Amino acid sequence: MTLLAGTRRLVMAPSSNLPQVADAAWLFLIPKHARVLVLGNADLVRAELAHIRADVVTTAPDGPWTVEGPIDALVVEQADVEWVRKAYRDAEPVMGPDSVVVQLPGSASVPGDRDWIMLGGPKPSRTARRLRRIVTLGVARLTTLLHRDVPTGVRQHASDVGFVNIPNDVSARRDPLQTAASLPTLQPPDYLSLIGKTHGLSFVSDTWSFGPPRGFASQKVIFGLQSEDGSEIIAKLTQRSAFNARLQAEADALRSLNQLALKMATPALLFADEYETLTIVGQTRITGAPMRAVLDREAVGPIAQAGFSAIIDLGARTVRGSAPGETLHAMETLAQDLIDIYRPPAGAMEAVRSAASHLGTFELPAVFMHGDLGVWNMLCKDDGSVGVLDWENADPEGVPMWDMFVYARTLGVFQADASGRRYSSSVFTHQFLRESALRYSLMSHLSEYRRHVDVPAEAVDSLFVMCWAQQAVREAAGQVQPTWLQTRGTQVLAAALSFPFGFRD
Repeated sequence: MTLLAGTRRLVMAPSSNLPQVADAAWLFLIPKHARVLVLGNADLVRAELAHIRADVVTTAPDGPWTVEGPIDALVVEQADVEWVRKAYRDAEPVMGPDSVVVQLPGSASVPGDRDWIMLGGPKPSRTARRLRRIVTLGVARLTTLLHRDVPTGVRQHASDVGFVNIPNDVSARRDPLQTAASLPTLQPPDYLSLIGKTHGLSFVSDTWSFGPPRGFASQKVIFGLQSEDGSEIIAKLTQRSAFNARLQAEADALRSLNQLALKMATPALLFADEYETLTIVGQTRITGAPMRAVLDREAVGPIAQAGFSAIIDLGARTVRGSAPGETLHAMETLAQDLIDIYRPPAGAMEAVRSAASHLGTFELPAVFMHGDLGVWNMLCKDDGSVGVLDWENADPEGVPMWDMFVYARTLGVFQADASGRRYSSSVFTHQFLRESALRYSLMSHLSEYRRHVDVPAEAVDSLFVMCWAQQAVREAAGQVQPTWLQTRGTQVLAAALSFPFGFRD
């Protein structure tokens, strides 16, 4: 690992925003090597079931069928009510008492008395999301004018995991717009218990929760578990093996961070293992309020300051020197990545290359970098300290100050949301390239960071530019066809190129 890795790490698709990916979190409630009967089109679920090496049997309304038992799981995909009920009754004789039944959104309900767990339905359309956003900002603007508190909608974020408590939230109601799963024993899947025992952990069977993605297409599912000694455990599992490296990176990061006495609280790594072809990581659960839920409207109060302080401490405790030429190679490579992806105008292209070359005149130190240090990945603990989650993008030899810039921008996003403004490059310019309370706070903490990590003052402006270049490269991985100024990352970068940051101690 070198400084170069820190600039390119996020070229793979971001974990929290994957376009055109079906939500199949319900699969992880089905036993591995299960014999699965699909009532409807099995092609929609067959590929997803590959991770548990399922034996898929299918039937459809347009033909006769027979199936031999036993059936471990039944998945309903068909909306024809009469046919589904008849097919289900025909299948009941070969279903065992522990068979899992899953009803996909829009499908018909099966007959009989079962306890159903609602897992959420289809993701809202882009139009629905935009309308919700307009309403949220409108309410925020009104509350600002009336000097009221920040509305709840602004304080929430799509990345907040909506755990389904089991069995506390079991409901006999089956909503056709939601995925519903019936778990006869209402216990964690066997594979979780087996993995836990391998690592000396025993989970309480009647206290657990399941966090399928909510509001975005995520590459992972999350289980909330409780051990027999009462401690709370989070188990993260990738949905596809292509994303194993992200959880492996988190496990490596936590293994290193757990050896440090940091100001920020980080989860303790309990295990890193495999479930068939997928990576699964167990870690302690950090308690606290989501930072968005407790920030003040101006986002410059003591809670925001605690976040800055924790980032400075992380940099100071992990700083190391770099090899000759390492900075130049890393920054020039990043600049070329950006140019190859977006083909920006000549002026922007030259400005990015100039910033990269300028940084190459310094031998920047490397620091442990979170890689996605936004307020949505931070908690405020009762003692006023912060907890930091989701270390999937971490790099032990990352670029200094980048976490500071990203964190500050997410404070700015919250600040804009809280006042009812749509976040744009002009808002970014006002917050960080013109005089503002947020800019003043960032400048003050950058000066402190610089003294602890020994970053040359002359390098800060170029680090600011290249941070947004890296964010734009990262964002491109989640775009079907990345286009200059059509993505948030390139808009912010263009603003940073238009007005000098003007760092001063």
